[in-house]
Amino acid sequence: MLAAVFTADVPAQLAFGPPVIIEQGYQQIPYVVADLDQDGDPDILTVSALDTLAQWWENDGSGTFLGPWVINSDPFPPGDISFYYDDFLQVYDVELDGDLDVIYAFRDQGMVYWHEHFGAGLFGPRILLNACTASRGPR
Repeated sequence: MLAAVFTADVPAQLAFGPPVIIEQGYQQIPYVVADLDQDGDPDILTVSALDTLAQWWENDGSGTFLGPWVINSDPFPPGDISFYYDDFLQVYDVELDGDLDVIYAFRDQGMVYWHEHFGAGLFGPRILLNACTASRGPR
């Protein structure tokens, strides 16, 4: 995985600064940009089945990212170790309590997981929401 952030100087014209490497590795993984710690700036969330990590990087507001903060490092069940470009990672306020929870799915295994967000960037354990037979048929 290679996570990089480009900063922009606005308003005159859109010009990007050099990339800032946040994390480097060997696989492509899904990511989401969202304000996970509710401090008004965008953070970065990733989930990697290969090294069994759900983690996020906190934006300190100046374009510097702290972390990674590990949400979950429990091993996934056997067979849940592949991510493809169209696997699912999303944040959504599942229980409508005002903070963004983490939801992700493994397309090939038909697994959907959820981490409840307790606020301030603290998350609960991984909960299996659904296990079904996955299909690689037409979409």
